[in-house]
Amino acid sequence: MADPFTMMAVAATALTAGSAIMGGNAEYSQEMGNSQVSQENARRARENAAQTRLAGSAAEEAKRRELRKSLGRTAAAASQSGTGGPGYGSNLAVIKQASTEAELDALNLRYSYNEDARGSEAEALNFDAEATAARRRARGARKAGFINAASAVLQGAANYGGGRASSRVTKARKTPTPSGGKPRPSVRYGTGPDGPG
Repeated sequence: MADPFTMMAVAATALTAGSAIMGGNAEYSQEMGNSQVSQENARRARENAAQTRLAGSAAEEAKRRELRKSLGRTAAAASQSGTGGPGYGSNLAVIKQASTEAELDALNLRYSYNEDARGSEAEALNFDAEATAARRRARGARKAGFINAASAVLQGAANYGGGRASSRVTKARKTPTPSGGKPRPSVRYGTGPDGPG
């Protein structure tokens, strides 16, 4: 049976390694959750862009209808004025000017809605980038957890091996003497092929 210190060292190493893996997995889960939130936000931003474009088309068409009615009223008023009708003289100039302004109003409305839609699409791209970055962070966290666990195991093995080596050295230094005096060193110097003796 192993001594208690060895068992504690093995247990501490196992706990440290397990903790590193659990920490990596927890961070992985959190970042994957962040990725899913960003993906959902991107989907909603794209949906908003599509709805904005549809609303813009509807608003533009409503504006054109309103302007056609207004031009019709202007033409009717010109006909009733007795100034030669809507197709002559200054009446024609007024109707052309009103028609041009109405077209510009409709186009400005379309532009405004398209700008809003482009803003939502840019937002969606940003959310996509956030989702990708979160997935990368998640994979990195999981890898870091495993690397930290392996490091803990290697460190524990080195500590255990170092402790065993130092205990052998300590035991070797305390070799008892047969006469009961001071311990003799286990290594004798100068008693080899190069030394005196």
